[in-house]
Amino acid sequence: MSRILIVVAFILAIALGGVAGYLSVDKAPPQVPAPAVVAQPEMPTMAAQASDDGDYGPDWPICRDMSNDPTLRFRACDNVLAKGGLTQRHQSWALNNRGTANLGMNNVEAAIKDFSTASKIDPGSASPYINLANIARKYGRLAEALELTDKAIALSPSDDVYCVRAATLRDLGRVEEGLAATDAAEKLGPLSDCTKFIRAHLLELHGQNEMALLAQADIGENDKAASAAACQRARLKAQEGKLREAFDLYAQGMRLDADNRCAVANAALYAPYAMPFDEALVFIKEAMHTHPSLLELNCNLGQVYEMQDENRLALAAYNAAIEGVPTAKCGFAQRARYWAQQGDLTAALKDYDIASRLPPERSDIWKGRAKVMAKLGRSQDALASYDRALAQAPEDAEALQERGDLRMALQFYPQASEDFAALVSLKPGAGYGHYRLALARFATKSSKGAVQACAQLPAGDAWEDACRLLSAEAQLMGGDPAGAIAALEQMALQSPIRRHADLLAVGILLMNGEVERAAAAIDRYRATYPDQLYGAVWAALVARAANKPIPADVTSLSDRNDIWPMPVLRRLVQGGQPADLLAAAETPDPRLSRQRLGEAEFYLGVGAMLDGDANAAARYFKKAVETGYAEQAKEAYPAAYSFSNGQEFAMAAWAASDEH
Repeated sequence: MSRILIVVAFILAIALGGVAGYLSVDKAPPQVPAPAVVAQPEMPTMAAQASDDGDYGPDWPICRDMSNDPTLRFRACDNVLAKGGLTQRHQSWALNNRGTANLGMNNVEAAIKDFSTASKIDPGSASPYINLANIARKYGRLAEALELTDKAIALSPSDDVYCVRAATLRDLGRVEEGLAATDAAEKLGPLSDCTKFIRAHLLELHGQNEMALLAQADIGENDKAASAAACQRARLKAQEGKLREAFDLYAQGMRLDADNRCAVANAALYAPYAMPFDEALVFIKEAMHTHPSLLELNCNLGQVYEMQDENRLALAAYNAAIEGVPTAKCGFAQRARYWAQQGDLTAALKDYDIASRLPPERSDIWKGRAKVMAKLGRSQDALASYDRALAQAPEDAEALQERGDLRMALQFYPQASEDFAALVSLKPGAGYGHYRLALARFATKSSKGAVQACAQLPAGDAWEDACRLLSAEAQLMGGDPAGAIAALEQMALQSPIRRHADLLAVGILLMNGEVERAAAAIDRYRATYPDQLYGAVWAALVARAANKPIPADVTSLSDRNDIWPMPVLRRLVQGGQPADLLAAAETPDPRLSRQRLGEAEFYLGVGAMLDGDANAAARYFKKAVETGYAEQAKEAYPAAYSFSNGQEFAMAAWAASDEH
């Protein structure tokens, strides 16, 4: 059975549309824009051919010849079918080939009807199943497409069916299975350009960029093939951040093949990175004029308008893309990101949901959806979206960081530790990743793991002092107060975290029985930070340990308000029942309540220890450790984690251990 590949414009999928992420994000560098339209192969539209020529009049050869104009071929096949007298197999072939003509004229429903009828008349022919699979893939019915390729392979394995199958598996994110499909095609003989294209894209998705380039270099000799290969190379340049080179390659693709949608759309996308904005606008508008059917160019236009803060014009452009092509993934993705930037999370989520259902899957869409879900407080949905994003792009550092942060906020500490470990493996110089890895390990009570993570922090990093404090807490938690004090002494005097380090040192000295040193340290602390309430709490504890009156300025603070830790200070000054302090720790926020409850239990333990009640102290310290580490919301503490909870947790763990 011979094969002839034709260009069918409708199956050119918009696979990686959008510039999602070109604006800056917290702690992560701006992302380069993803291609608006990916280079696509001339996907096979299968003609059914007879082993013998048959004799059905002059229209029969025209019906069978896929190089003919679709309109001409449609009339020929229609005449053959109307005349009748065909064998069942030839009738199936004529229906199949009329279906390919319908596709060429964009009559998709009529094509589906012809292919379906052809498959019923001759269930042994693979061609109708391949064509139906191609349509199902185009419209996002990927499970159906795979099932149809299974049927075709069972009937007659061919390069064509493996090309469609590999493309479908790519769209599902099943990259290794897609590569296996191209390998199966290669066992049958030389690969078609279609399968070579898909293999190159799959290799790229698999992180094998050099192999992808080699695969592209082997694609065809005509200008169309060379143009599409230029698009593939351009995308790799864009991923490396070489945007000007990417633009030049896309422009080269345009020169080789003016009808190459990939080249036109992406040259327009990267134009703002290769020329001034006003010139880029002219470039895009000219492309829209010469390619009026390429409505995805509205996505590119909208991006340039956004770069110029022309939000009204940007939204109009995205709307035009969606109205022109209801399945335009880039339109929904871009508009979703736009709504999120404008703070309309409901509208953003609606568009992200639509974009996520359009093939193929894209990591940036799932990541954008996850951000919106997290802001809406739908944390589990956000995690599920991050999972989908990372399934598509396992080395997306931003997604790993954001999922790790969300897992930390949800107190999923072991899972957060996995994310940050992966992050620092990808980016060894990312200080934030090392610090968050140390924090996640600290939260799982792995003192050695936390210290080791901080030890990998690059020298002079902005998170260095925060990691020193955390290392001290981790060493204390592990039963090494001397190591903790040594780590605290390395803190720079001018560090904004110094006050937390000095207060932790007071606690260690007091709980280690060094009351005089603790008294001198708290006096220095309060002289430097007179308004710190936790300093007042420790001043009261030190006075109690030294059998001295609580300083008058501390006593006067205890009646001012109920801001935490004022209830702790009030109990130390005025006395009261433990149950009253535990009740005062309750808040409408369960996570904050958990943190304050752990602190209350810890301070009750210190009080019991100073009273000589070892059993009560041990009981309270154990409860404080069981209450566990609870990090406060990042939004509330953007500079560092909640230091108070970390130090009290560390001291409670030390006090409850056999080393204390």
